[in-house]
Amino acid sequence: LYCFFFYFFRVLRDLGNSTNKPHSSVFSLSEKSSVLINTLTCSTLLTQNEHILNVLGWREPRPNLNTSLNVLGAPFGDLQDEMVRFLCPLLDALFELWDEREQLELPVFDVVVALLKLTDEQQYAYSSEMLKKYMDRFPYCNAATKLMRCLNHYIASASISNNEKTRNSLKVMGHVFGAVVQSKKSGDNFSDDPTYATSFRSHLESILDSLVSLMGETRERMTVQNTALKHLSAVVDPICASGAYEPTELW
Repeated sequence: LYCFFFYFFRVLRDLGNSTNKPHSSVFSLSEKSSVLINTLTCSTLLTQNEHILNVLGWREPRPNLNTSLNVLGAPFGDLQDEMVRFLCPLLDALFELWDEREQLELPVFDVVVALLKLTDEQQYAYSSEMLKKYMDRFPYCNAATKLMRCLNHYIASASISNNEKTRNSLKVMGHVFGAVVQSKKSGDNFSDDPTYATSFRSHLESILDSLVSLMGETRERMTVQNTALKHLSAVVDPICASGAYEPTELW
C-alpha cells in the first residue's frame, strides 16, 4: 500500500515538473490541483478502542472498567461501528462479567441494551443475523434472572425527568426476552439449582406487575408508556416460549 502511494505521488510530482515543457506528456497538473486520499482499516480480530479492550480483557486488572462500561452504554459515532463488529465477543464478555462482578450488574445491562439497539438500526441490518446465530447457542444459565432484574429496575424506578434508560430498555424488550428464554433453556438443561424455575417465574411476574403499574401511571410518564405500548407485543411470543405461562394466562 505504501509503495503504491509513493509511486502515485512520484508520478504527480513528475507531471507537475514537466508542465511547462513543450514536448512533455499530454497530462498536466495545475498548481491548484490537490489529491485527498482517505483510508479505513478494519479487523474482526483487533481493535484499538480502549473501552472495548477493557471489557474484552476484564479478567485482567482494569481500573477503568466501570468508565468503559458507561461509555459503551451510550455509544456514538465510530464507537458504534466498532461495537457491532465485536458484537458476539462483547456479549460473551459481558455475560461472563456478570457472573463475577455483581456490583456492575446495571452498567453491564446498559451495554447489552446498547448492543441490542444497534442491531435494530438500518445501517447495521446485517448484524441481526449475527445476533440470531449468537442467541441460538446462548449458554448462560444465570443471565435470565439478571436480565429480568435489571429490566424490572428500570421499569419500576424510572424518574419523571430522566427515563432515557427505561425507554431504551423497553425498545429492545423483544431481544431481551429472547435472551431470557434461551438462558432458561440452558438453565433447564444444566442448572443444578432446584429453585431455578421458581425464581424465573418470580422475576417474570415482577416485570409483568411493573408493566401493569407503569401503564396505570399518570400523564407525566406518558412518553415511557407510549414506548412500552409500541414494543409490548414483542415479548408475548418469548414469554409463551419460556413455558412459565400458558398463552391463555397472558390475556
